[in-house]
Amino acid sequence: KTKNAERITDYIIDRFAFVGTPADVAGRFETLKALGVENVIVAMPFRLEERIAIIETLARDVMPRVA
Repeated sequence: KTKNAERITDYIIDRFAFVGTPADVAGRFETLKALGVENVIVAMPFRLEERIAIIETLARDVMPRVA
């Protein structure tokens, strides 16, 4: 809950965020891949410990699902 949180609309989340279960996130990657996207930049506005946990989850639970 920050002053900037109110600026994050559903539109922004739908277009630019990867949220949900590992299967949900893998599905977003697959959709982008089908559209011809070859590279994705992952930027996370979190503390270092949280970023590390997210990267580990991506490597362990998401990327193996992406064909």
